[in-house]
Amino acid sequence: MPDLAHKPGISVSFESEARRVIEHLRVAIAELITAHEEPIRRPADLSRELEIDKSLAWKLMRAVQADDPFAAAQLFPGPSGIEIFLAAAAKHGIAESFVQCAAERLEQYENFIRRHGGDRRTFLRIVGNLSVDDDASGAESVEAAHRKAAFEANSFIWGVKALTHLSVVMVRPNEDQESVDIAILVAFVDLVRLRRDTPWVISRTAYVSDKGAIEPTVSRDPIDPTAAEHEAPLMTEFCSKPLPKIVRQPVPGNFLETRLMSGPVGETAATTVTTGEVFRKVAPRFRDENNEDAKFYMRLRTPAEHMVNITLVKRGEFADEQPQFGVYSELDSVLHHPVDVASMKPLTAHTSIHRLGSADSPIVWPRESPRLGALIKRTCEHLDWPLDEFDVYQARQTFPILRSVAITTFPMRPRP
Repeated sequence: MPDLAHKPGISVSFESEARRVIEHLRVAIAELITAHEEPIRRPADLSRELEIDKSLAWKLMRAVQADDPFAAAQLFPGPSGIEIFLAAAAKHGIAESFVQCAAERLEQYENFIRRHGGDRRTFLRIVGNLSVDDDASGAESVEAAHRKAAFEANSFIWGVKALTHLSVVMVRPNEDQESVDIAILVAFVDLVRLRRDTPWVISRTAYVSDKGAIEPTVSRDPIDPTAAEHEAPLMTEFCSKPLPKIVRQPVPGNFLETRLMSGPVGETAATTVTTGEVFRKVAPRFRDENNEDAKFYMRLRTPAEHMVNITLVKRGEFADEQPQFGVYSELDSVLHHPVDVASMKPLTAHTSIHRLGSADSPIVWPRESPRLGALIKRTCEHLDWPLDEFDVYQARQTFPILRSVAITTFPMRPRP
């Protein structure tokens, strides 16, 4: 998030209000898109389903997908283009309430431009100075091309690929106020087998003590109460139907392995598997001689087009609201405790972490994980955790690098 103390001539009130009106318009457009009866994930889908120009569809999808709202403002079509989109949405049966909300948000956005910028070009220059989006950099484009080539090769070699690998970590204090509870959600969206004889490991977990020993995992409970009917902690509402066949078993090294069994091949047999567990009293809440930082890991082992890494933290729980994020090689590294990130090889993955705001505020969730907002809300309902107490942080990457680990780090608070 930009620090306006270092942006002479731009007031904090302007930045806050601009962010609000841009986000409200983005959320309204995103809700219109997701309200369509057929799933829309790409500009081509939007163009086909609503019968709108491909260029207009591209601008709309890019605007709602951008990590940075000020970069999104550069991508919005003009008001006439958005009005064409609204008319097409109404024509194709999207509820009038969604269309009317988007029209009102568009009017508020245009009024803000006239009041603060005078004209669109001036307004976009102002907010352009606030943007932290560097996705279009030359280095990122070159690296992304190589990552895509690696994804295609790995998909062929391993016989499997996914649209999205999603990791969600939620952290809040335990009732004892000395330790923390952590909920972990893992999803593979539209996982496709390219060979029939391809079982796939969804996760392999263990508990690592303060002394660095790998021990049998701590007590864990499924988040979804219906998971007791299945062998694995499935979030059944967020899995494809019929439910994916999952087995879970201990493996050497005190690990617990969750494996998706073999099944039919091809895009028409794509499956979505979502698991969710809560770990109680899993780690100390305050800094001590063994724990200075809280680190959350997302191990990347499955060829995927998109990585979505989400961390939700109870507001004020950590010493610094802005976490550190990095992607590190695991080719020659072993995760241990305490983790010495300095000894791990960082990968030149042009990925940063962004604070999206309060979990109950309007958030444009990534289109490659279209039900993410509903998944988080349902998790809070199952666990009786208030949604509005969490701040949301997001890191995304296309074609994530395999045999690597994404690490999000928060500095822990000292004991009061």
